[in-house]
Amino acid sequence: MLDKEANWCRGKRHQRHCGDIVPFAFEVAKKAGIPSVAVTNFTWHSFMRNTRRLSGIFTVLGKIRQQYAMADLLLAMFPANEMPYFEKRVDTGPWAGPVPTSGRG
Repeated sequence: MLDKEANWCRGKRHQRHCGDIVPFAFEVAKKAGIPSVAVTNFTWHSFMRNTRRLSGIFTVLGKIRQQYAMADLLLAMFPANEMPYFEKRVDTGPWAGPVPTSGRG
């Protein structure tokens, strides 16, 4: 399935991929030869790492770590978890601001 998605991305001539916490998106980008950027303050790995009751969770978490490690860059939004599996990380400030009011009466 991921190979099919990578082929689709190549066919559409995608030049880069930007994703939030969907780990397989970075594997697709890597397979397609497309640079990828993760933009998030947490990941499914950080969310599920303390869930020990699910059968096979450690196998799943290992795969998720591998897929996140395939991202070329993490833009870590404040406040962000540690997320050491991303090789290149840039910490950013909060991504929020005032609501625009122009054009409103």
